[in-house]
Amino acid sequence: MISNGFVPQLNSEEREALQLRNQLQPTEITLTQPVIRSTPINEHDPNLRYVIDAFAYLFPTGVADIHAEHGFGKVTPIEYFRHLLRWHDGQFARDPRFRYFALNSIMRWRAKTEARCYASRRPEDGAMKVGKFF
Repeated sequence: MISNGFVPQLNSEEREALQLRNQLQPTEITLTQPVIRSTPINEHDPNLRYVIDAFAYLFPTGVADIHAEHGFGKVTPIEYFRHLLRWHDGQFARDPRFRYFALNSIMRWRAKTEARCYASRRPEDGAMKVGKFF
């Protein structure tokens, strides 16, 4: 939906939301938005394209996800986000949220790999069970 800009009439009896809805000019262009899920996203699932879904405006063609097949082998999250932040037109570096998303993703991926290393070094932790401790 695209609308022409206007200022709502302040002395009107109509609610502002209704005035805005009445002023919208529908066109044949329809923008879609990803569905908001109530369950967390598994960012390590190679079948999900969560980076592209989260930043669809930065990936207009819908390609180049972190899990995408590349001709040169597996790409680490650090290499992936470094490449995007250094992209020639600077669109990823200029985005106000993408650089924080990249840092958060790198830290989460690193925490996952370091936690796996800790668990494999302490065999007694593998025998832990969930339950009451009293």
